[in-house]
Amino acid sequence: MAKKIGLGFLALLLLLIVGGFVLPSKIHVERKKVIAGKPEQVFELVNTLKTWEKWSPWHQIDPQMKLSYDGPPSGEGASYAWTSNHENVGNGKMTITKVEGTQKIYTAMDFMENGTATAEFIFQPVNEGTEVTWTMDTDLGMNPVMRYMGLMMDKWIGADYEKGLSALDSLAKLAPPAPAVSMSEIQDKEMEAFTGISIRKTCKHSEVSATLASLYGELMMQLQAGKA
Repeated sequence: MAKKIGLGFLALLLLLIVGGFVLPSKIHVERKKVIAGKPEQVFELVNTLKTWEKWSPWHQIDPQMKLSYDGPPSGEGASYAWTSNHENVGNGKMTITKVEGTQKIYTAMDFMENGTATAEFIFQPVNEGTEVTWTMDTDLGMNPVMRYMGLMMDKWIGADYEKGLSALDSLAKLAPPAPAVSMSEIQDKEMEAFTGISIRKTCKHSEVSATLASLYGELMMQLQAGKA
């Protein structure tokens, strides 16, 4: 009897392993939400990595996670690494690999022993503000156990994405709108001496809008940090 039970268990285990290899290895998660604010404003809340501390769903799960930043504060090459003892956060690193104007942000994520993934943010202007599409793609490889877990990834990660987008919407509503200035309003004017901060950066003509938004975010961060 025990032998039959053992053989039955072994057959079931083999069936599960074979079934795991049949499951898809590539996983795609996608969520959308209309966020208050213009695309360039919402874009900068994602493009400036330190701002993630205010809206990222994983920062909400573990506000005590340890962070370290590398590269520029925003745009291509900006990255940050995190370490956390929380089972739903773990350790990892994210890098902005490419930026297209104020329309798209591409990122690469390394979850250490849990694999890698890529993500995209797409910013589309709509009447109510900006529709933000947040995606994630990963390949689970030949591990049958991970492929079974992949069946739940849309539910698990999708729920985090929804929380993050809601927090991003709340943050965008608090951010002051960028003032619109027409060329006719620009004029020379003498002013008394004052102390201020400035950032100088060169960019292509097609990148002016994104660069100004990025520098505005950097200046605000410096002021909030009390470095000015």
